[in-house]
Amino acid sequence: MVHKSKKQTKETGEKTGNETGNETGENRLPPEDVLIETLSRKYSTPDPRLIKGIGDDTSVTAQTPGTVLLTTTDTLVESTHFTLTNTTPVQLGSKALSVSISDIAAMGATPTFFFVSLILPKTTDAAFIDGLYKGMSATAILFGATLAGGNTATGETLSITTTLLGEALPEEVVYRNGAELGDDIYVTGTPGDSALGLHILTELAETAVSVSLSLSKEDRARKGREFS
Repeated sequence: MVHKSKKQTKETGEKTGNETGNETGENRLPPEDVLIETLSRKYSTPDPRLIKGIGDDTSVTAQTPGTVLLTTTDTLVESTHFTLTNTTPVQLGSKALSVSISDIAAMGATPTFFFVSLILPKTTDAAFIDGLYKGMSATAILFGATLAGGNTATGETLSITTTLLGEALPEEVVYRNGAELGDDIYVTGTPGDSALGLHILTELAETAVSVSLSLSKEDRARKGREFS
């Protein structure tokens, strides 16, 4: 099946689970079949391009004739890319998918399908997972991407990996090595804001400036496609 679950590491019980939904340290992860059924029912949206999504060994998707396929993947790891002290599951889910959407847009392409791979501490409860997917779903709907599958595993450190597919006409793909002398360069937003927000959350927790910029990464996909 496309959305799979497996145990990655031995369950040690060392993590308290406070950040991921419960404070007792007990195993709160939903059973594999329940998790897959719930995610499929709530977040698999109908898409004529999706021939087969969650429920088989791989997804099967249709591609617009004449286009090329673009693929990107990004991983967010707790304490390295985010903290859960001041981040809601919805914000985290939105940010996780947004970084991939921004990559696709930077190449001048349109997002199509995405896949989610989660490493979850055993203390993670269903509400936390639902919040992650709720955030990703809202962002996906905004940019026309469809959930096509994923994977879940148990581990000591929470991590979220998103893989996003996109498509574009061959002549519309923008490569890094395509820049030439005299080309205009455009930047939207303020470079460094997200890193500053994370620094403030980890080092200056009482300061509010730029915090929201780290929590809710604003992907600038439409601007990227316009400039391309």
